[in-house]
Amino acid sequence: MTFSIIGTGNMAYFLAEELSAAGHKFIGIWGRNTLAANKIAIQYPTLVYSSLQDIKDEEEHYCFIAIKDTAIAEIAAQLNFKHTTLIHTAGASPLQLLGNQTKHTGIFWPIYSIVADNLKTIKDIPIAIQGNNPQTENAILDLAKSITDKAFIANEEQRTHLHLAAVFANNFSNHLMAIAQEICIKQHLSFDYLKPIVEQTFERLKTKPAKNLQTGPAIRDDKMTMQKHIDLLKSNPEWALLYQSLSNSIRKMYSSSEE
Repeated sequence: MTFSIIGTGNMAYFLAEELSAAGHKFIGIWGRNTLAANKIAIQYPTLVYSSLQDIKDEEEHYCFIAIKDTAIAEIAAQLNFKHTTLIHTAGASPLQLLGNQTKHTGIFWPIYSIVADNLKTIKDIPIAIQGNNPQTENAILDLAKSITDKAFIANEEQRTHLHLAAVFANNFSNHLMAIAQEICIKQHLSFDYLKPIVEQTFERLKTKPAKNLQTGPAIRDDKMTMQKHIDLLKSNPEWALLYQSLSNSIRKMYSSSEE
C-alpha cells in the first residue's frame, strides 16, 4: 500500500515512521510549513507536494490528514478522491468533517501520546478506526493491523468517550504530576522521592481496576488532613479548588459504591 500525509506535526512523524517500518511506501507530504515538510521528506525520503491537488488518487492509496482538528474540514473540502482513502487522525472529531465529495473516508486514531523526537515501533499501541462503509472500514483496519496488534473498530460515540477517558488518564494525570513537581520545587525537595509511588500506581493498574486501588485521605474521609492540605494551597487557589473537587469526586464515588 502507498500513503501520503497532510501535516507536519508529531502525528505526521508517527505515521511516516510506523507505516514505512511496516513496509508501506510513503510517496508524498504536504504542509503549510514548507520547511517542516521538507524536513520530514528528507528523514523519510519522499516527495513534497506543491499543492493539495498533486496528491495521487489511486487504488490502495491512503491520504492522512494529520493536522489540528479545527482545520480538518477546510483541508478536506479541497480534496476530491474517487479511489484514494481519505483519513483523519483526530480522536474527538467526527468522520463527517471529511465531507462527502470523496468516496472512501475514515478515521485512524492512535491512542498514544506521540512525540516526534522519541518515536518507537511499538506493536501494542491501540489504534481506533472507523470507516464510512464496511469495505473501507475493513481496509483501514487491515492497515492499522500492519503496525499494531491492538487495532479495533470504534463507532463515533465509543471513540469520543474513549478520547474523553484518555484526557482524564493521560492529560489530567500529567497536569497533576506537574503540580506535584512545582510543590516539590518550592520546598526544595526532589520529585524523585515521589517516583516510586507514582510507578507503583501505574504498575498496579496492570492487574487491578483503578477503582479498587484508591488510597489517601479522601477515601478515608480524613477531614483534618484534607483541610491541612487545602491550607497549604492558599497561595494557589486554583490548585486548592482542584484538590477539593478531586477529593469530593473520590468521596462520592466510594460512598455510592457502599450503598
